[in-house]
Formats: sequence, structure tokens, C-alpha cells
Amino acid sequence: MAQTSVDKIFWRGEFEQTLVYAPAKRPGFVAWATAFSYGDGSVGLSFDETLEAENPYFTPPRLEYAEAAGVPVSYCSVESGSAHQRSYRVYMRSADGVNFTETGRCPRQEGSFCNVGFPDGRIVGFDVPRHNNEGTGWSDWLRVRESRDGGKTWTDLRRLLQGTAPYLWRVRRLRSGTIVVLASLYGTPWGPGRERATRNTMLPGETYESKIQPFFLTSENGRNFSGPHYILPGIGAHEFDFAELPDGRLLFLAGDVQGTLVGRQFVAPSPDGWLNGTLYPIGAGAPEDPARDPQGGYVPETIAWDERHGCLVGYRRNKCFSLSNDYGENWTRIEPGFCFDFLYQPCLLALPDGRLGLYGHVGGDNAFGEKDMVICAQVFRPDCAADLPKAARLSLERMLSPDQSRYENRFCARLTEGGRPLAGQEVEFRFNTYWNEDGSVNTTAQQNAPRRQRVRTDETGRAVAAAGWYDGVADIHLAYNVDVVCPGDGAVRPCRGPQMTVLALTPRRRTPYPYDAYFAGGVLYLSPGFVERFPGALEALAALPGDGELLPEGLLAPEAVQRLARCGALYKDGGRYKWIHSVHAPRPLAGVKVMAGGDWYE
Repeated sequence: MAQTSVDKIFWRGEFEQTLVYAPAKRPGFVAWATAFSYGDGSVGLSFDETLEAENPYFTPPRLEYAEAAGVPVSYCSVESGSAHQRSYRVYMRSADGVNFTETGRCPRQEGSFCNVGFPDGRIVGFDVPRHNNEGTGWSDWLRVRESRDGGKTWTDLRRLLQGTAPYLWRVRRLRSGTIVVLASLYGTPWGPGRERATRNTMLPGETYESKIQPFFLTSENGRNFSGPHYILPGIGAHEFDFAELPDGRLLFLAGDVQGTLVGRQFVAPSPDGWLNGTLYPIGAGAPEDPARDPQGGYVPETIAWDERHGCLVGYRRNKCFSLSNDYGENWTRIEPGFCFDFLYQPCLLALPDGRLGLYGHVGGDNAFGEKDMVICAQVFRPDCAADLPKAARLSLERMLSPDQSRYENRFCARLTEGGRPLAGQEVEFRFNTYWNEDGSVNTTAQQNAPRRQRVRTDETGRAVAAAGWYDGVADIHLAYNVDVVCPGDGAVRPCRGPQMTVLALTPRRRTPYPYDAYFAGGVLYLSPGFVERFPGALEALAALPGDGELLPEGLLAPEAVQRLARCGALYKDGGRYKWIHSVHAPRPLAGVKVMAGGDWYE
């Protein structure tokens, strides 16, 4: 079944780009902007600036450091300083997210990459210092500092995660005021003389997916922390983001900007801590062929929840803005229709007036003077969110018999959008037997399932399909997978429902022996009532040769044969009765026993 999708929509709404900061002498170096909340509606912004100036405090870095950290040729001054250049961390604040005023600056090594503000102007900064005590690699801790003068001077508060290799990425504040620090453990500490000689050394058996462990920390005051809370398992995410949803859940999103696998995960607060949900895939926006082109998608690297339109808004460096109205499962690109600067390593914030603000630098991972680098803000309202196709959801349930006594091989799917039924949409049920005839697991992908049924939803959004070919087979281990998909159309986004693994033969309420006979691994089990009704049947069947498929004529009374056929233990082939082939059976009739005990379900 071919699936349709909406690849892009055109921009509608406000958009304003503002030059926040440019070096006095251009081209210069300004980069690594991070935006943050002060908790009172105002927005903070910090970034690095390197200026041409004599540096009396310069200490030449060691060559071993450049090798271990992977510093390119000509990047020494922006990474470690220079005798003729000075680097600073600049701090600014804005009441509206557009117009910023500098509040302070400090030597780069004193400032922090990530920050969070407080209404009284206090700033708590988080950073992994770029040099360890030996000067051969980054520090093996996460530093927490505080400034009470707008970023001019700093006081150490504490060190977190000492003895590890943290990779710090982003800090956000929840509606409650809780601070959330996003980071990962990037393997083990590295540098000359350590087990991991360089930052990108891979130890035997490692992959980036197994080496990098994403997590988050939480704090109410910037001094005491909870965590690490590990998330996004097994995909190597280290530059990821999250958005707080209206129901209080956190939706973590990992894109392909660093060539890692993509994924998303809901994490819910509870009285007992944060509860991790399933790691879900991403459809539209993910790389089409990640093995060939691992950065070929446009899943955003920074996201925010748009309260006005009830959707996620995102941006991916040097690519595009995008929207998702299905919690990050699919992303639709926005075609702007006007010129604006691409921002590198961007940070997106929801502003108090309902607009969104994107902050970053123009340029990339550049050396001093290589690009005309500036800091920009892009503030906007994406009214085009209304043009997105409807985000449909599919449920799936197995149906009870009309008398409610047992589950049948029938299924009901329901297609909705925002809780409202979607009528007249085609959905496809797919059925795939779990076991092969030889007892091995069937590895046929569900999208290649050999049996399918297409049904249109009724006025309640429901569609029903029956898998009658699984009826009347007396094998208690016969199982199959069933799922349902909707291909969508121009107005409804494609979606998938749950996949269920079910048993074809089911018990019944208040009936201990609902079947005269069934097979389990080739052994024929007869109900006590059948054995009582047909004395000698058990002994006669047990005496049969072990390799025969046929039921010898005249061995059992005609009524006994009919009852075994009616319950699905026998089938007729060319006028003769044969035993069915059951799952895991070494031969058709591997033995005969009486059912040892019955079931009782209310």
C-alpha cells in the first residue's frame, strides 16, 4: 500500500530577523550562542567572541592537547587562545527576545557554554572546562558556577560527575521553574596516558551508539541536582533537545545532525521520579538511507512547543524550519519564500508573547577570520501550522464473540484526529504468522505480510477485519502478528497503529475444556469428556506409528472422527483425514495424552 505525505508547506505568519551582535572588526569570531530563560519572561544570550588584542595572560597550549581534542590546523586561537588574540564569553539580556543589551563579559575560560538565569539577574553557568590539569584534554567533570553581576565575574558552586567524560549540550527551564541540563557521557576520560588516547578513540567492541550515553539532570535552584536520568538509549545522541508538552511530559528528540541514529522518547514525571517511555522511530524528516547518508534528513536539532497551534516547531542548522503535529513522529519542512540567514548550532525558545525565538551564529565551525560571523535572532509566529495534514491516530483491538464468551480472529481499528473520528479513510490490516513450519521464527517484515485486508472507516472512524484462515485450527501455539496502517491522503497524514501478537486458538469464559482436542508441539491432547465419550480412543491413537499423517480408516468411531475434525485437529484431504501440522511438532502425531487441567475464566 503506497503511503502519501506532505513534504513541505509554505510560510505564513510573522518573521523578523535581527542582528544581535557583530564584531567591531569584521570578519571576526563570534560563535556558540546559547539562549536561556531568566524565569521572568526575559531572555538571556551568551556566546564566545575572539578579538585581536595583545594577551598578557596567554599560556601556549600543548601539542598533545590539539591531538587529543582533535583541533584542526589554524583553530588554536579560538580553542586555546593566542598571544595576539583574546577570547571572551559575552552575556546579554532582552525583555522581548529581540532587543538585547550586554550585561557582562569575562575571559572565555571563566564563562559557561550553557546557562540559566533568575529574575534577580543571577546566572548559573554549566560548562566542561576545555583543559584538564595536565593540559592534555578536556576536564573530566561538569563545572557549575554562579554570577551575580551579569556574567562579569564568577564563583564556583560545585563539580558534577567527576571522573567521567561529560559532553554538555543544553539547559532549559520547565514551566514549574525546574532546571533541566542536557548532556551525555562521551565514553571515558581521554588524553595521553589514559585508556582512551583521544576524544574520538574507540575502544575494542565500541560503537558510537554504545559509547555515548545521553542523560539529563534536574535542579530547582542551580545548586542541588537530581540524576543523571538516562534517556534515548542505544542511538549515540549527544546533541539533542526536548520540549515540555502541555500534559507535563518531556519529549526528547534526537536528530541526525551529528550523523547518529534518530529517535524520540517521552519521559513522564511521577512521584517516584522520571519514567522513561519507549524509544520511538521518526518517519518524515529522517534520512531516507541512513547507511549511505546518515545526515540526509531534516529532523530538527532544536525544538519548542507552540502553544498557539498545539504543535512542535523545530530548526535544523543550514537546512530548514519544520513543524510536527504528531509529537515528532513526522516533520514537514517550511518553505519560507523569503531570504534569511542560516543559523549554526541554533537554540529555539518559546517567548512569553506566544512568538518563538531562534538564536545562533552565522557561520559554522570556523577559525578566526574565516567567515563574517555574527549573532542573530529570528523571532516568528508560524501560522502555517494550520496547513499541516491532520495527524491521525490508529487504535487496534481484538474483538469478542457476539455472546462475549471468547476472543475471535477479528479486529477493530479506529482512526481519529484529536479524539474525533475520521470517516471514509482506507486502512489496511496486515497479518503475518509468527512461526515457520519448521518451528523457527518467521522473519518476514510486517510491511511484507502475505495476508492483508483493506477497509474504509465508518462514520465512527471504525474498520473491522476478520482473519478467518486462523479459525478452527487446533494448535494452541499457532500465533500471528496483526497491525493496521493508514496511507493517508493530502488532508490526513499517514500513520500506523499498534501491532499485536495473538494466539489463534483462545479459551472461553467459564468453560474448562472448550475443545475436544488440540495439539501442543505435535502431541494430541484429548479432553476428559472426549475420552469418557469414546473409551479406547486414547489407546488406539497412542498405538499408531509415529510417522504417519493419515488417520487409519475405521480406527475411531465416525462421531469421534467428526468431532476431531470439527475442533480442527484433523482435516480432510482427498477423501482421507490427516492430522494438522502443529508448531514445533517433530512429526504430525508425536503422542497422545489427556488434558491435565482445564482453564476457568470469568
